[in-house]
Amino acid sequence: MQSSKTFFLFSDELESTFVYNEVVQLSQRFAKVIVVGLKTTQQQLPANVEFVVLSQNDFNPKAIFKQHFALVFELLLKEFLLRSWNFSYLKNYREVVYYLLHSIYYSEKISHLIDERKIDKKEIVCLSFWFNTWAVALGILKQQHKINSFYARTHGIDLFEFRIEKTQRIPFRKFQLQMVDKVFSVSRNGENYLKKKYPYYAHKVFTNYLGTDDKGKAEFSNDTIFTIISCARVRDIKRIFLIPEILKHLNYPIKWIHLGQEDFYLNDPTYKIYLKNKEDLKNYPHIQTQFPGYLSNQQIFDFYKNTSINLFVSVSETEGLPVSIMEAISFGIPVLATDVGGCREIATEQTGILIPKDFDVKQVAAQITEFKESEKNTIEFRNQVRNFWKNNFEANMNYDFFCKQINER
Repeated sequence: MQSSKTFFLFSDELESTFVYNEVVQLSQRFAKVIVVGLKTTQQQLPANVEFVVLSQNDFNPKAIFKQHFALVFELLLKEFLLRSWNFSYLKNYREVVYYLLHSIYYSEKISHLIDERKIDKKEIVCLSFWFNTWAVALGILKQQHKINSFYARTHGIDLFEFRIEKTQRIPFRKFQLQMVDKVFSVSRNGENYLKKKYPYYAHKVFTNYLGTDDKGKAEFSNDTIFTIISCARVRDIKRIFLIPEILKHLNYPIKWIHLGQEDFYLNDPTYKIYLKNKEDLKNYPHIQTQFPGYLSNQQIFDFYKNTSINLFVSVSETEGLPVSIMEAISFGIPVLATDVGGCREIATEQTGILIPKDFDVKQVAAQITEFKESEKNTIEFRNQVRNFWKNNFEANMNYDFFCKQINER
């Protein structure tokens, strides 16, 4: 049954599969969904979804600072005095102030959107898809009594403070936790991390897996060449460059297919290593490779469904809980993944192989060979993989739970 309330979803962009899936799922459960982002989208949206691009052309830090001096002073005072001492963070104060001014700016824009549509604040639900500036902005609106409540999801870079290179700290985290009604981590690992780091707010933190839709089962035949697939934008934290290093230690015919963009981030330290390792594979005639580049979500699903894939491989240095793995196991494709973030919650004995973050390539190659000859490389095991997905990462089930949680208030 659809809720009559208007759902506001805040996310920098809408192009990522998991953000788009969220919008589609929410559109089935709420009469009206308003998505607020910073970039235009090419995604086709359901009829009851309105997409608003928040222009930043009139962002004026000095004007915001003057107009909201009391609020800026209050939040900065709490931020620097009520959290543990961190010299690197204090040294970075200019960026912290800029972050806050942006959050205040967003809060003004959001308030204007709500007023413009003349929606009673009792009839809206607000969700920050990331636990970032949007959550600070919503916290400000709640403190000002312009909204009654708000919720947030949290994933990886917006959750694990040790991933912030300079400061090891996420700005205004305590303020976010103070004001938010509930935070939904996409993994139990994330939930445990947040509860342990901020025990006073543990009662607000929950796990809710994102989930994926049922697109059917993948084709499979053991008569074809053993095929490994990986799917990610090629960048440092995904460590795709390590996959060729593993493959070199396999002495039987194998095919590696990588789906994903290769337009590297500026100054990516793994760029040259990846290109060299990829080129080196030409010296191994028993290894076939295929690099289709960027594919749309539907193209990826069609590829999974119509290609016999033995093993999905993820060797990331850090993760939240990868939607790419959820998608793979939904087709019954077994996985091999590093033990980072929430990956141990999805790469289990029931779905494949979990390897250490700092693995030995020879040892992983041996595990792949063992997998190839084991019962895990059978249709029966693949059915078990798909059942694991149904019981844990099926989208309708997980979004029903999510909506029940936010409607319990």
